[in-house]
Amino acid sequence: MNPEVEVYVKELSKLRYGYPLYDPDPAESYDRVRIGDVGYVTDYGCFLRLFNVFYPEGHPINNLGVPDGFMPFDERYQRSHRSQAIQPGVICSSHVRRLDAGASFSGGVFPVGFTIRLSCADHQGAALVIKRRAVREDTRCRKAFRDLMLRRHQAWYAFARDELQTDTTMDDILLVTGHIMTNEWATATVVEKTRNCEMRFNYGSGLGTLGDASASVWGSWTSSVSLPLRFGPTSLPPPRADSNSTSVHISTTNTSSPTDQPLVPQTANVEDDIDPPPNQCIFVRGYRLILRPPFFLRKIKAAAEPKDEDGRSRDQNKHSVLVVAASLDSREEIGKDNLTPKQCDIYEGARDYIFMNSDVDVVLLSDDDVRMQINPTTSLST
Repeated sequence: MNPEVEVYVKELSKLRYGYPLYDPDPAESYDRVRIGDVGYVTDYGCFLRLFNVFYPEGHPINNLGVPDGFMPFDERYQRSHRSQAIQPGVICSSHVRRLDAGASFSGGVFPVGFTIRLSCADHQGAALVIKRRAVREDTRCRKAFRDLMLRRHQAWYAFARDELQTDTTMDDILLVTGHIMTNEWATATVVEKTRNCEMRFNYGSGLGTLGDASASVWGSWTSSVSLPLRFGPTSLPPPRADSNSTSVHISTTNTSSPTDQPLVPQTANVEDDIDPPPNQCIFVRGYRLILRPPFFLRKIKAAAEPKDEDGRSRDQNKHSVLVVAASLDSREEIGKDNLTPKQCDIYEGARDYIFMNSDVDVVLLSDDDVRMQINPTTSLST
C-alpha cells in the first residue's frame, strides 16, 4: 500500500465511520459505490467494483461480467437506511487539532472565505474536509449479506483472479453493505514529518502564505512543510476511443509541490449551494472473508476440552466460521502485543489474533463502526 494511503487509512479509521477511501472519486471507472457491490480497494485507496449482486448479467453496472453460477440477489434485500452522517467541515485524526477553536458556521455548505487552521502534533496524521454534508446509507439486511458472502466467496474470488486477471487475494474481496457519500472533498496527510506542522484550508479564497500550496476551484490548501494535499472530484483526460475497461484505475494523487498543475474538481461554481447527487465515497463498510493461512497453527487445547450440546468435541466442527464486527480503531481490543509494526490494517491484526487464539478456519470480518465484538459462531456446510 502506498505510504500516504496507509497513514490516511490508519488515522481516519479510528473515527469509526468505516474504511476510509483515500481516493473517493470513481472517476471514469464506474458511476458510484453501491450497496451490493463486490470489489476491492487498490493500493492507492480507490474502490473498484467487479460486479453488483443485485443486477443481472448484461446490465451496464455489471459490464465486466459476472461470476460462474451468478444469480441476482433477491431484491427484497435492497432495503437500506439513509441518514446524514457528517456536517460540512473537517474531520481529523487524534493527532490533528483545530487552531481556530472549532469555529463553526450555519447552513449546508461552506461560506466563501471560510478558513480552517490545523496543526499535527505527531509525525503522522490526516484530515478530511468536505464542502457539503455527507450522507450515510446502510443495508437493513446484514444477515442476508453475511450468508451470501459465505456461500459465494470462492466464485467471486475466482472471477476476480481468473476472469478479470486482477492482482487480488481472497482477503481483498469486499461485499459492500454501506457507505458515506459526499460531493467535494479535500485531504491532507502527514507522513513522518516534523511535529507541529501547520495546515490551512481556505474555501474559495485563493492561496495562503504558509509555504507549500495546492489549489482547486472550490478551495486551497497551504502547509508549513511539503505534504500530500489533494482535492476531488477531479477532471480526467477523455478516455481513448478503444478504452472500455472499467477495471483500470487512473490515479488522481496530488503530491502538491508549488509548481504542480492543480487538480480541478468538476464543480463549476463555488457559490452553488444546491447539492448534486453525491458520488464521492469517503468511507465504505462491508464484509471480507479470511481463510486460515497455512502458517497459523491451531491453538493447543487442554485435555478436558469443552463439548457441544450434542456431546461432540468442538474440534469436530470442521469449517467453523467466526463472525466478527470490528471497528478499525480496535487494535487494543484484539491484542496489541501480537501485532507487528507493518500490521496497520485491522483486518490483518484481527486475522492474526483470531487465528492464533482459536480453532476457526474462516473469519468473516465487518468494518462496521462498532467496537470489536464476537458473535456466536456458525458452521459452513461441508
